[in-house]
Amino acid sequence: GSSHGLAEEGRFCTCLMIEVSGNKYLIDAGAPVQDIFINKGWDLKEIKAAFITHMHDDHILGLQGLCSHRLYINAPGMKVFYPNSYALEAYKKYAVNILHFPVDDRIEFSAVDNKSEIYDDGNIKVKAISTMHINEENGSKAYIIEAEGKQLLFTGDLKWDDISDYPKVSYEEDFDGVFCEFTHYCIDKQVERLSKTKTKKMFFYHVNPYNFNMAPKVLPLLPFPFIVVKDMDVIEF
Repeated sequence: GSSHGLAEEGRFCTCLMIEVSGNKYLIDAGAPVQDIFINKGWDLKEIKAAFITHMHDDHILGLQGLCSHRLYINAPGMKVFYPNSYALEAYKKYAVNILHFPVDDRIEFSAVDNKSEIYDDGNIKVKAISTMHINEENGSKAYIIEAEGKQLLFTGDLKWDDISDYPKVSYEEDFDGVFCEFTHYCIDKQVERLSKTKTKKMFFYHVNPYNFNMAPKVLPLLPFPFIVVKDMDVIEF
């Protein structure tokens, strides 16, 4: 899913999938994940982990259906990372008291809180960076994914208007790709900030209509290649 806070024609809400050695990982789950997987003929059991950037509904609405479906087919071993303990405990109460499904070891729920290195299964390593999209401690996160000698950055949603929380690590380390949200700022006002990024390519997702329309005029000013992504785009590294 590549849309902004609301689904649009041809765009679901935010969800990005990473595949490494047949294992699948999600950044957010705003799109109807289980429906997409079933209709594409993909195996839900191959999802090893989901990393939630923040708790707005356009980033988590598909998570419940995914978890319920995996419990129904008795799929083991998925981990779900919430940005903070408050969100985790609230979700557990919702799952048990409202949805009446078990919270057991088939799905392992964890809170990122102020931790940096949060996941390593031998295929990918994941680091978390706090952002200021949600105005509470550890309310929102960006994620760095390392796999097969490649390094990717997913910004998650950033601070409204000024994106002053755009991860500084993007200026300090080399990335094979940066996935940058494209909604909570006017791209014509932030080209200079984004141009400092050390990346081979930038991918814009979480796309709003204003920035989509401005893209052909403004994005060519960036010093690296770029793509405004669409739903179901496949990008190889």
